[in-house]
Amino acid sequence: EFCVLPLTSDIPVNPFRCQRQLPQGSHILFHSILALCCQHLKGLTGSWSAEAEEHRRKAVQLLEGALQSKQANNQFHLLEPILILFTLDCALSAAGTWTTHLNRAHSLLQACGGPSALTTPRVRSQVGMLLWWDATLALISRQGTVMHRSYLEFLVRWEKQDEWSFFDLTGCPRDLFAHLFFLAELARQSEIAMSMEWLSFNVTPVMDIEQQLIQWQNDEGSFPRPTEQERDFSDSEMEKQDHEQRDRYHCAEAWRCALLLYVERVFKSGRIKRQPAINRLSRRTLDHIRCCRRSSSQIQKQLLLPIFLAGSETSDEEMRGFVKEYCSYWGDKSRYNMFHSVPALLDEIWATKKWWGAVIDSRTKSPTPGLGKAPEQLLFG
Repeated sequence: EFCVLPLTSDIPVNPFRCQRQLPQGSHILFHSILALCCQHLKGLTGSWSAEAEEHRRKAVQLLEGALQSKQANNQFHLLEPILILFTLDCALSAAGTWTTHLNRAHSLLQACGGPSALTTPRVRSQVGMLLWWDATLALISRQGTVMHRSYLEFLVRWEKQDEWSFFDLTGCPRDLFAHLFFLAELARQSEIAMSMEWLSFNVTPVMDIEQQLIQWQNDEGSFPRPTEQERDFSDSEMEKQDHEQRDRYHCAEAWRCALLLYVERVFKSGRIKRQPAINRLSRRTLDHIRCCRRSSSQIQKQLLLPIFLAGSETSDEEMRGFVKEYCSYWGDKSRYNMFHSVPALLDEIWATKKWWGAVIDSRTKSPTPGLGKAPEQLLFG
Protein backbone atom coordinates (compact mmCIF):
# COMPACT_ATOMS: atom_id res chain seq x y z
CA GLU A 1 0.00 0.00 0.00
CA PHE A 2 2.80 2.44 0.90
CA CYS A 3 4.30 1.90 -2.57
CA VAL A 4 1.10 2.92 -4.36
CA LEU A 5 -0.10 5.81 -2.16
CA PRO A 6 2.16 8.49 -3.72
CA LEU A 7 1.28 7.52 -7.31
CA THR A 8 -1.70 7.87 -9.63
CA SER A 9 -1.88 4.07 -9.85
CA ASP A 10 0.43 1.10 -9.51
CA ILE A 11 2.84 0.42 -12.38
CA PRO A 12 5.30 -2.39 -13.23
CA VAL A 13 8.33 -0.19 -12.46
CA ASN A 14 6.90 1.40 -9.32
CA PRO A 15 9.70 3.70 -8.07
CA PHE A 16 8.78 3.05 -4.44
CA ARG A 17 8.67 -0.75 -4.56
CA CYS A 18 11.98 -2.17 -3.32
CA GLN A 19 12.78 -5.11 -5.57
CA ARG A 20 16.19 -5.99 -4.21
CA GLN A 21 18.30 -5.76 -1.05
CA LEU A 22 21.90 -4.74 -1.60
CA PRO A 23 24.25 -5.35 1.35
CA GLN A 24 25.56 -1.78 1.26
CA GLY A 25 22.11 -0.23 1.40
CA SER A 26 20.04 -2.72 3.36
CA HIS A 27 20.39 -1.01 6.75
CA ILE A 28 19.51 2.40 5.31
CA LEU A 29 16.52 0.92 3.53
CA PHE A 30 15.49 -1.03 6.63
CA HIS A 31 15.39 2.07 8.84
CA SER A 32 13.71 4.17 6.12
CA ILE A 33 10.90 1.66 5.64
CA LEU A 34 10.41 1.21 9.39
CA ALA A 35 10.30 4.99 9.87
CA LEU A 36 7.53 5.28 7.26
CA CYS A 37 5.62 2.32 8.71
CA CYS A 38 5.82 3.74 12.24
CA GLN A 39 4.63 7.14 11.02
CA HIS A 40 1.56 5.59 9.39
CA LEU A 41 0.96 3.50 12.53
CA LYS A 42 1.12 6.71 14.54
CA GLY A 43 -1.63 8.15 12.34
CA LEU A 44 -3.76 5.07 12.93
CA THR A 45 -3.09 4.44 16.64
CA GLY A 46 -1.68 7.67 18.08
CA SER A 47 1.48 5.89 19.23
CA TRP A 48 4.80 4.89 17.57
CA SER A 49 5.99 8.51 17.35
CA ALA A 50 9.30 7.91 19.14
CA GLU A 51 10.02 4.84 17.02
CA ALA A 52 9.34 6.77 13.80
CA GLU A 53 11.71 9.56 14.82
CA GLU A 54 14.47 7.16 15.87
CA HIS A 55 14.33 5.12 12.65
CA ARG A 56 14.28 8.33 10.61
CA ARG A 57 17.32 9.69 12.47
CA LYS A 58 19.25 6.46 11.93
CA ALA A 59 18.29 6.27 8.24
CA VAL A 60 19.41 9.85 7.61
CA GLN A 61 22.68 9.26 9.46
CA LEU A 62 23.48 6.15 7.42
CA LEU A 63 22.39 7.81 4.18
CA GLU A 64 24.62 10.83 4.74
CA GLY A 65 27.55 8.53 5.44
CA ALA A 66 26.93 6.52 2.28
CA LEU A 67 26.63 9.66 0.13
CA GLN A 68 29.93 10.98 1.45
CA SER A 69 31.78 7.73 0.79
CA LYS A 70 34.10 7.29 -2.16
CA GLN A 71 31.82 4.61 -3.59
CA ALA A 72 28.88 7.02 -4.06
CA ASN A 73 29.49 7.14 -7.82
CA ASN A 74 27.60 3.88 -8.43
CA GLN A 75 24.96 3.72 -5.73
CA PHE A 76 21.64 4.13 -7.49
CA HIS A 77 20.14 1.90 -4.78
CA LEU A 78 20.39 4.93 -2.47
CA LEU A 79 17.54 6.50 -4.44
CA GLU A 80 15.18 4.07 -2.67
CA PRO A 81 15.73 5.43 0.88
CA ILE A 82 15.80 8.99 -0.47
CA LEU A 83 12.34 8.48 -2.00
CA ILE A 84 10.99 6.80 1.13
CA LEU A 85 12.28 9.55 3.43
CA PHE A 86 10.74 12.13 1.10
CA THR A 87 7.31 10.49 1.37
CA LEU A 88 7.79 10.19 5.12
CA ASP A 89 8.10 13.96 5.38
CA CYS A 90 5.03 14.35 3.12
CA ALA A 91 3.15 12.30 5.71
CA LEU A 92 4.22 14.81 8.38
CA SER A 93 3.43 18.17 6.75
CA ALA A 94 3.54 20.25 3.57
CA ALA A 95 6.22 22.33 5.30
CA GLY A 96 9.72 20.90 5.33
CA THR A 97 13.33 21.29 4.31
CA TRP A 98 12.60 19.72 0.95
CA THR A 99 15.74 21.01 -0.75
CA THR A 100 17.79 18.83 1.61
CA HIS A 101 16.26 15.71 0.06
CA LEU A 102 16.64 17.11 -3.45
CA ASN A 103 20.26 18.14 -2.94
CA ARG A 104 21.09 14.64 -1.69
CA ALA A 105 19.47 13.11 -4.76
CA HIS A 106 21.08 15.57 -7.16
CA SER A 107 24.58 15.07 -5.74
CA LEU A 108 24.12 11.29 -5.99
CA LEU A 109 22.92 11.47 -9.59
CA GLN A 110 25.76 13.75 -10.59
CA ALA A 111 28.29 11.42 -8.94
CA CYS A 112 26.76 8.52 -10.87
CA GLY A 113 27.27 10.28 -14.19
CA GLY A 114 24.26 12.55 -14.73
CA PRO A 115 21.31 11.92 -17.08
CA SER A 116 23.15 9.55 -19.42
CA ALA A 117 23.76 7.15 -16.52
CA LEU A 118 20.02 6.55 -16.04
CA THR A 119 20.08 3.27 -17.92
CA THR A 120 17.12 1.36 -16.46
CA PRO A 121 13.37 2.14 -16.50
CA ARG A 122 13.22 1.80 -12.72
CA VAL A 123 15.93 4.39 -12.09
CA ARG A 124 14.33 6.69 -14.65
CA SER A 125 10.96 6.41 -12.90
CA GLN A 126 12.64 7.22 -9.57
CA VAL A 127 14.29 10.31 -11.04
CA GLY A 128 10.96 11.26 -12.61
CA MET A 129 9.41 11.31 -9.15
CA LEU A 130 12.24 13.47 -7.80
CA LEU A 131 11.92 15.86 -10.74
CA TRP A 132 8.22 16.20 -10.00
CA TRP A 133 8.80 17.18 -6.39
CA ASP A 134 11.57 19.54 -7.46
CA ALA A 135 9.43 21.28 -10.09
CA THR A 136 6.26 21.61 -8.00
CA LEU A 137 8.29 22.95 -5.07
CA ALA A 138 9.97 25.50 -7.34
CA LEU A 139 6.65 26.51 -8.90
CA ILE A 140 5.34 27.62 -5.51
CA SER A 141 8.57 28.99 -4.02
CA ARG A 142 9.61 30.75 -7.25
CA GLN A 143 13.21 30.04 -6.24
CA GLY A 144 14.20 27.69 -9.06
CA THR A 145 14.74 23.96 -9.30
CA VAL A 146 17.63 22.00 -7.81
CA MET A 147 17.95 19.59 -10.72
CA HIS A 148 18.91 20.72 -14.20
CA ARG A 149 16.41 20.55 -17.06
CA SER A 150 18.72 18.09 -18.85
CA TYR A 151 17.29 15.38 -16.57
CA LEU A 152 13.77 16.22 -17.72
CA GLU A 153 14.79 16.27 -21.38
CA PHE A 154 16.43 12.86 -20.99
CA LEU A 155 13.38 11.31 -19.29
CA VAL A 156 11.00 12.74 -21.89
CA ARG A 157 12.94 10.88 -24.60
CA TRP A 158 12.62 7.59 -22.71
CA GLU A 159 9.13 7.87 -21.26
CA LYS A 160 7.37 6.48 -24.34
CA GLN A 161 9.53 3.34 -24.23
CA ASP A 162 9.46 2.69 -20.48
CA GLU A 163 6.68 0.99 -18.52
CA TRP A 164 5.78 4.22 -16.74
CA SER A 165 4.58 7.69 -17.64
CA PHE A 166 4.57 11.06 -15.93
CA PHE A 167 0.81 10.69 -15.62
CA ASP A 168 1.24 7.32 -13.87
CA LEU A 169 3.61 8.92 -11.39
CA THR A 170 2.02 12.31 -10.82
CA GLY A 171 -1.33 12.67 -12.58
CA CYS A 172 0.20 15.32 -14.85
CA PRO A 173 0.79 14.41 -18.53
CA ARG A 174 4.29 14.69 -19.96
CA ASP A 175 3.67 17.82 -22.05
CA LEU A 176 2.09 19.70 -19.15
CA PHE A 177 4.85 18.59 -16.80
CA ALA A 178 7.43 20.06 -19.19
CA HIS A 179 5.51 23.36 -19.24
CA LEU A 180 5.29 23.29 -15.43
CA PHE A 181 9.06 22.79 -15.15
CA PHE A 182 9.81 25.68 -17.50
CA LEU A 183 7.30 27.96 -15.74
CA ALA A 184 9.08 27.24 -12.46
CA GLU A 185 12.35 28.34 -14.04
CA LEU A 186 10.76 31.47 -15.50
CA ALA A 187 9.14 32.34 -12.17
CA ARG A 188 12.58 32.41 -10.56
CA GLN A 189 13.89 34.72 -13.27
CA SER A 190 10.84 36.95 -12.83
CA GLU A 191 11.49 37.16 -9.08
CA ILE A 192 15.10 38.17 -9.72
CA ALA A 193 14.00 40.85 -12.20
CA MET A 194 11.49 42.29 -9.73
CA SER A 195 14.21 42.59 -7.10
CA MET A 196 16.35 44.70 -9.46
CA GLU A 197 15.75 48.35 -10.22
CA TRP A 198 16.96 48.36 -13.82
CA LEU A 199 16.33 44.77 -14.89
CA SER A 200 13.17 43.89 -16.82
CA PHE A 201 11.73 40.44 -17.37
CA ASN A 202 11.00 39.28 -20.93
CA VAL A 203 7.52 37.73 -20.87
CA THR A 204 7.77 36.30 -24.40
CA PRO A 205 8.67 32.74 -23.25
CA VAL A 206 5.74 32.83 -20.82
CA MET A 207 3.33 33.92 -23.54
CA ASP A 208 4.64 31.13 -25.77
CA ILE A 209 3.92 28.57 -23.04
CA GLU A 210 0.47 30.06 -22.48
CA GLN A 211 -0.39 29.61 -26.16
CA GLN A 212 0.90 26.04 -26.12
CA LEU A 213 -1.24 25.30 -23.06
CA ILE A 214 -4.33 26.73 -24.77
CA GLN A 215 -3.69 24.76 -27.97
CA TRP A 216 -2.61 21.52 -26.27
CA GLN A 217 -4.49 18.41 -27.40
CA ASN A 218 -5.68 16.44 -24.38
CA ASP A 219 -5.22 12.78 -25.32
CA GLU A 220 -5.81 11.54 -21.77
CA GLY A 221 -9.15 9.82 -21.63
CA SER A 222 -9.57 9.68 -25.40
CA PHE A 223 -11.66 6.86 -26.83
CA PRO A 224 -9.54 4.98 -29.38
CA ARG A 225 -10.89 2.23 -31.60
CA PRO A 226 -11.50 -0.81 -29.36
CA THR A 227 -8.99 -3.66 -29.52
CA GLU A 228 -9.92 -7.32 -30.02
CA GLN A 229 -9.51 -7.89 -26.28
CA GLU A 230 -11.74 -4.93 -25.40
CA ARG A 231 -14.51 -6.24 -27.66
CA ASP A 232 -14.76 -9.21 -25.29
CA PHE A 233 -15.18 -6.98 -22.22
CA SER A 234 -18.38 -7.24 -20.23
CA ASP A 235 -20.64 -4.22 -19.87
CA SER A 236 -19.31 -3.56 -16.37
CA GLU A 237 -15.69 -3.76 -17.57
CA MET A 238 -16.43 -1.34 -20.40
CA GLU A 239 -18.14 1.06 -18.02
CA LYS A 240 -15.18 0.90 -15.63
CA GLN A 241 -12.79 1.67 -18.47
CA ASP A 242 -14.94 4.59 -19.64
CA HIS A 243 -14.96 6.07 -16.13
CA GLU A 244 -11.18 5.73 -15.88
CA GLN A 245 -10.73 7.50 -19.20
CA ARG A 246 -12.97 10.38 -18.13
CA ASP A 247 -11.08 10.68 -14.84
CA ARG A 248 -7.81 10.95 -16.75
CA TYR A 249 -9.31 13.57 -19.06
CA HIS A 250 -10.58 15.78 -16.24
CA CYS A 251 -7.34 15.38 -14.30
CA ALA A 252 -5.30 16.58 -17.28
CA GLU A 253 -7.70 19.48 -17.86
CA ALA A 254 -7.38 20.49 -14.20
CA TRP A 255 -3.62 20.71 -14.66
CA ARG A 256 -3.98 22.68 -17.90
CA CYS A 257 -6.32 25.22 -16.26
CA ALA A 258 -4.17 25.43 -13.13
CA LEU A 259 -1.06 26.24 -15.17
CA LEU A 260 -2.96 28.88 -17.14
CA LEU A 261 -4.15 30.29 -13.82
CA TYR A 262 -0.54 30.33 -12.59
CA VAL A 263 0.55 32.27 -15.69
CA GLU A 264 -2.25 34.78 -15.16
CA ARG A 265 -1.48 35.36 -11.48
CA VAL A 266 2.32 35.17 -11.39
CA PHE A 267 3.24 36.80 -14.70
CA LYS A 268 0.30 38.87 -15.99
CA SER A 269 -1.93 40.35 -13.29
CA GLY A 270 0.65 42.29 -11.31
CA ARG A 271 -0.13 39.96 -8.36
CA ILE A 272 -2.56 42.50 -6.91
CA LYS A 273 -5.36 43.06 -9.41
CA ARG A 274 -8.04 40.42 -9.83
CA GLN A 275 -8.56 39.90 -13.54
CA PRO A 276 -11.74 38.21 -14.87
CA ALA A 277 -9.58 35.46 -16.35
CA ILE A 278 -8.48 34.47 -12.85
CA ASN A 279 -12.06 33.90 -11.73
CA ARG A 280 -12.88 31.85 -14.81
CA LEU A 281 -9.76 29.69 -14.63
CA SER A 282 -10.21 29.10 -10.92
CA ARG A 283 -13.76 27.85 -11.46
CA ARG A 284 -12.79 25.68 -14.43
CA THR A 285 -9.95 24.10 -12.45
CA LEU A 286 -12.22 23.25 -9.53
CA ASP A 287 -14.95 21.93 -11.83
CA HIS A 288 -12.55 19.48 -13.49
CA ILE A 289 -11.24 18.34 -10.10
CA ARG A 290 -14.78 17.78 -8.87
CA CYS A 291 -15.49 15.56 -11.91
CA CYS A 292 -12.81 13.03 -10.91
CA ARG A 293 -14.13 10.07 -8.91
CA ARG A 294 -12.81 9.30 -5.44
CA SER A 295 -14.05 5.95 -4.19
CA SER A 296 -12.49 3.79 -6.90
CA SER A 297 -9.56 5.90 -8.12
CA GLN A 298 -6.57 7.83 -6.78
CA ILE A 299 -6.47 10.23 -9.71
CA GLN A 300 -8.18 13.10 -7.87
CA LYS A 301 -5.60 12.80 -5.09
CA GLN A 302 -2.92 14.02 -7.50
CA LEU A 303 -4.52 17.46 -7.79
CA LEU A 304 -3.51 19.12 -4.52
CA LEU A 305 -1.46 21.81 -6.26
CA PRO A 306 -4.31 22.77 -8.65
CA ILE A 307 -6.66 22.76 -5.63
CA PHE A 308 -4.37 25.20 -3.86
CA LEU A 309 -3.88 27.50 -6.86
CA ALA A 310 -7.60 27.60 -7.69
CA GLY A 311 -8.78 27.62 -4.08
CA SER A 312 -6.62 30.60 -3.19
CA GLU A 313 -8.35 32.64 -5.91
CA THR A 314 -12.01 31.85 -5.23
CA SER A 315 -14.24 34.00 -3.01
CA ASP A 316 -17.28 31.74 -3.39
CA GLU A 317 -18.13 30.02 -0.10
CA GLU A 318 -19.37 26.85 -1.78
CA MET A 319 -16.15 26.53 -3.77
CA ARG A 320 -14.09 27.18 -0.65
CA GLY A 321 -16.06 24.49 1.13
CA PHE A 322 -15.27 22.01 -1.65
CA VAL A 323 -11.56 22.87 -1.47
CA LYS A 324 -11.42 22.28 2.28
CA GLU A 325 -13.44 19.09 2.02
CA TYR A 326 -11.05 17.80 -0.67
CA CYS A 327 -8.06 18.38 1.61
CA SER A 328 -9.79 16.70 4.55
CA TYR A 329 -10.91 13.69 2.50
CA TRP A 330 -7.56 12.95 0.89
CA GLY A 331 -5.59 13.78 4.01
CA ASP A 332 -7.57 11.17 5.93
CA LYS A 333 -7.57 8.60 3.14
CA SER A 334 -3.88 8.89 2.20
CA ARG A 335 -2.64 9.66 5.74
CA TYR A 336 -0.47 12.43 4.27
CA ASN A 337 -0.64 15.50 6.49
CA MET A 338 0.54 17.48 3.49
CA PHE A 339 -3.17 17.70 2.59
CA HIS A 340 -4.16 18.83 6.08
CA SER A 341 -1.60 21.68 5.91
CA VAL A 342 -3.42 23.48 3.10
CA PRO A 343 -6.72 24.69 4.72
CA ALA A 344 -4.98 26.85 7.35
CA LEU A 345 -2.87 28.43 4.62
CA LEU A 346 -5.95 29.13 2.52
CA ASP A 347 -7.74 30.64 5.53
CA GLU A 348 -4.91 33.16 5.85
CA ILE A 349 -4.98 33.94 2.12
CA TRP A 350 -8.76 34.46 2.20
CA ALA A 351 -8.66 36.54 5.39
CA THR A 352 -5.82 38.84 4.31
CA LYS A 353 -6.89 39.00 0.64
CA LYS A 354 -3.24 38.82 -0.34
CA TRP A 355 -2.04 36.86 -3.35
CA TRP A 356 -0.89 33.38 -2.41
CA GLY A 357 2.80 34.06 -3.09
CA ALA A 358 2.97 36.79 -0.45
CA VAL A 359 1.49 34.49 2.19
CA ILE A 360 3.78 31.62 1.17
CA ASP A 361 6.82 33.90 1.42
CA SER A 362 5.80 35.12 4.86
CA ARG A 363 5.56 31.53 6.09
CA THR A 364 8.80 30.36 4.55
CA LYS A 365 11.46 30.33 7.19
CA SER A 366 14.90 31.53 6.20
CA PRO A 367 17.79 29.37 7.36
CA THR A 368 19.52 30.46 10.53
CA PRO A 369 22.75 32.28 9.57
CA GLY A 370 25.86 30.21 10.11
CA LEU A 371 24.10 26.90 10.78
CA GLY A 372 24.01 25.73 7.18
CA LYS A 373 20.39 24.61 7.40
CA ALA A 374 18.13 24.52 4.37
CA PRO A 375 15.14 26.89 4.38
CA GLU A 376 11.70 25.51 5.13
CA GLN A 377 9.44 25.46 2.08
CA LEU A 378 5.92 24.31 1.21
CA LEU A 379 5.30 21.34 -1.06
CA PHE A 380 1.93 20.52 -2.64
CA GLY A 381 3.09 18.06 -5.32
